[in-house]
Amino acid sequence: MEILPEPGWDRLLSVLRVRQGTALLLGGTDSGKTTLARYIVESLVARRLRTALIDADVGQSGIGLPGTISMKVFRDQEDLGDFSSERMTFLGFANPSRVIPLMVAMTRRMTEIGRRRAAIEVVDTTGLILGGLGKALKMAKISAIRPAHIVAIQRGDELEHILSLAGDSMVHRLKASRAARKRSASSRRAYRKRKLEEYFGDRRQSEHVLDVSAMPFFYRGRPLRHGDRELPRGTIIGLNRNDDTLALGTIGSVEGTTVFFGSPLGSLKGINRVVCGDMTM
Repeated sequence: MEILPEPGWDRLLSVLRVRQGTALLLGGTDSGKTTLARYIVESLVARRLRTALIDADVGQSGIGLPGTISMKVFRDQEDLGDFSSERMTFLGFANPSRVIPLMVAMTRRMTEIGRRRAAIEVVDTTGLILGGLGKALKMAKISAIRPAHIVAIQRGDELEHILSLAGDSMVHRLKASRAARKRSASSRRAYRKRKLEEYFGDRRQSEHVLDVSAMPFFYRGRPLRHGDRELPRGTIIGLNRNDDTLALGTIGSVEGTTVFFGSPLGSLKGINRVVCGDMTM
């Protein structure tokens, strides 16, 4: 996939190569953040700089699955051949407004892992930037990960209400990509559906049984007690070892406290929690 750089991209790369650290990408929906993130990663790795990509766009994830915060450390050209995540945590929601505290906490966690393993960390984010909610989400992320760089991709001045409070971060202002195309809500839903169908369709499914009374279930970061919430057929769940999601699953049926589900994970050994949300297949 050849990416043609936009004005200012190579200047940004020059600064990142020298100063390194964490770069947080901000921009509205369909502004070109994911394309820029990939260009940065590919360019830095070509210059032998180990780079971590943290994908915090739960709705339109580039390297991960819908509803997840994911990451990968790219060390060399061979790693670039597989532009998909090596680690993820499932939040269970494609709408960031439903899980802002959890989303911020897991983005910080993935960024800290990246910092231990790479020279530069690129954090891609959702397009939720407008209004009080957008400002609260982005300011919470800035406060949580304290990026050395904030890369603001905007069509006008829609990010200035956030950038004015950016603190000590170096701010890089870029214009939205000329190649960026607005996508409809239906096309964004279709993208998520396709990603999930590929994930479950490409892997052999194993059938599993869990007892809700014996295995903790979580919803929006909080323990889910039996009877608090229905888990209809097709509900997507995350099978976790602590905060790391090892695989996703889909619920087949629930009988009392017993949950029957399918997953590409062959064994539940090491799984100590199940994460639920509002996503279904």
